[in-house]
Amino acid sequence: MFSQEITEQYLYHYTTLETAIEKILYSGQLRLGPFEQTNDPRESQNWGIGSVEGARNDRSFGKLIELINEDRLKRCKVLCLTRDDMEHHRLGFGRRGFARARMWAQYAGNHRGICLIFDAAKLDAIINRILGCKGKIYKGIVEYTDSVAAVTEASTFRLEEGYKGKLEMIVKKHIDQYANTIFFNKNRDWKDETEYRYVFYSDDSQYQFIKIDNVLKGLVLGVDFPQVYAPVIAYFKKKYCLEVRYISWDHGIPSIRTAESFQ
Repeated sequence: MFSQEITEQYLYHYTTLETAIEKILYSGQLRLGPFEQTNDPRESQNWGIGSVEGARNDRSFGKLIELINEDRLKRCKVLCLTRDDMEHHRLGFGRRGFARARMWAQYAGNHRGICLIFDAAKLDAIINRILGCKGKIYKGIVEYTDSVAAVTEASTFRLEEGYKGKLEMIVKKHIDQYANTIFFNKNRDWKDETEYRYVFYSDDSQYQFIKIDNVLKGLVLGVDFPQVYAPVIAYFKKKYCLEVRYISWDHGIPSIRTAESFQ
């Protein structure tokens, strides 16, 4: 788990100290949240409609815009994870998903937080088991591109005769058809996150939760993790049978050291 060798066996999730301890570890659950709460404006803001053949001059056009954004932002839930970097050369542990300095700063409380390590196959199985019967699951690697061609295509509707009264069905079909562009394309600014994500689409606008028992395998603690919380981590280490390590940075090169307090 903690060697320099890259692997597809694990997926990683950076979070703050408070969220990790008070919500994920305490409840034993991982939450899928709506896209409107993500930090990428491409994903969290309303999309305009590029073109709609035959609808722009009637009331259905406004309803169509409302429905597509309602479904995309509120009814589609996402779980954002990081994977090992299979493409680029990085020093030390730098290709591992738990060793991204900028992600520690941005998502893990400026290096005070925690990176959770999940067994990828077990996580996939439990997501399919819990959510598969409730709606549609999309999953995969995020691709990074600054091209607008695919986005333009995904925001274009071509409506046939007799579409009125069927807008909900049209929106669902459109999201399914363009799911790869809508959910798995991001601008190149985000490329160092090497993201893998799950998207769940249903009529339910509530949060969705996944149990982490037997799925969570390890914790990596930030370089500025407060030692006052060591007894709490020791408790959860025992409860979930976890491997726990600290990350450290020598001249900016990431390495892993044993968390002796938890042995």
